Amino acid sequence: MAPKEENIEKGEYVIGIAILLAAILISASVYLSATGIEKAVAALKLQASAPTSTQQASQQIKLYIISDRRCADCAGLVEQILPQLRSVVQNLDVEQYDYSDSKGKALYIQSGGDKYLPLFLFEPTIKSSASYAQLAQFLDEAGQYLSLRIGSEFDPEAEICGNGIDDDKNGATDCQDSECKSDISCIEKLDKPKVEVFVMSYCPYGIQMQKGMLPVVDLLGDKVDWNVRFVSYIMHGETEAYENQLQYCLQLQNKSKYFKYLSCFLNNSKSEECLATIDIDKKKLQSCLNETDSKFNITANLKNTATYLSGRYPLFLVDDAENKKYGVQGSPTFVINGVVNEQQGRDPQSILRTVCMGFKNPPAECSKQLSSQAYVPGFGFSYQASGAVAAGACG
Repeated sequence: MAPKEENIEKGEYVIGIAILLAAILISASVYLSATGIEKAVAALKLQASAPTSTQQASQQIKLYIISDRRCADCAGLVEQILPQLRSVVQNLDVEQYDYSDSKGKALYIQSGGDKYLPLFLFEPTIKSSASYAQLAQFLDEAGQYLSLRIGSEFDPEAEICGNGIDDDKNGATDCQDSECKSDISCIEKLDKPKVEVFVMSYCPYGIQMQKGMLPVVDLLGDKVDWNVRFVSYIMHGETEAYENQLQYCLQLQNKSKYFKYLSCFLNNSKSEECLATIDIDKKKLQSCLNETDSKFNITANLKNTATYLSGRYPLFLVDDAENKKYGVQGSPTFVINGVVNEQQGRDPQSILRTVCMGFKNPPAECSKQLSSQAYVPGFGFSYQASGAVAAGACG
């Protein structure tokens, strides 16, 4: 599949709930990836304006929120969006229901086509609100209500893997249900989990994932089979092709020294300087570089524009078989024990949690608490702003 433009999130929803909410601005080209509800929050940068006298005098605006206590992310999303709506829509009268409640189930059914939770359902009185003109483009007809489009992804009628309940009542519970085959909670447990992280060495979002992985590598060491692999095309020119090739050979020569090199490179992007920090056999390294170039036609593919993916991106095929096996389309892609985790967080604690799910018998290190704050995309080990959600990808 041809890659999309770099630095644009992949996904199905154009999110801009906050555009024009009382003169609120959010980039019109922000895309929401269908990899988790938290990404909607990343797009919601709301800034309320002062209410007008017209708004203050308007009738109450009824809003029903239907969520589900089984959904790990729904409550947080509601908590972040609702205060922003209150600051923009004056005289907002809110009623919240769980899907398990009779009223919540009834509202869910009445909303018609809205399948995913949480649901924000306005009664038609929202049309009389001074803020309606700004909200209208983000409201969809949902039975007798108007539903706020936020890219929710929790299906209350689907099987929830790992809760011990046959949610869809088909006789198969959790990992026995076919819907859970590729769920991260149902991955095969191994004595030594295998982690494969697919990146482009100059993709800021791949770099972000690698930075989050390093503390977990330090903690778990060789208890895990760590593998940094490379997406099968280049988006950042000849420099990226060389760096991919270098990192590929360093891993073949010595994994522990590779991760020491990587820690340096992810900080300052200076390959030669970082190579000087590790005791590596330069002749063996150069031999590997030459052999890899010849075997995978790296230089030839850079020069032969006729082979470029989509006519723009040179091929880089050292991990092509693994790319095809997992259907890798961009950087980063996180694979644990042969299963792609499309919702993988990029902070150290999230990565530790996922890796530890892959053990038959998790070691004591899995009880450690690492940072739950992701690093910024790109080089350098600064932390991302509190509450920000990593969502971008190259590809």
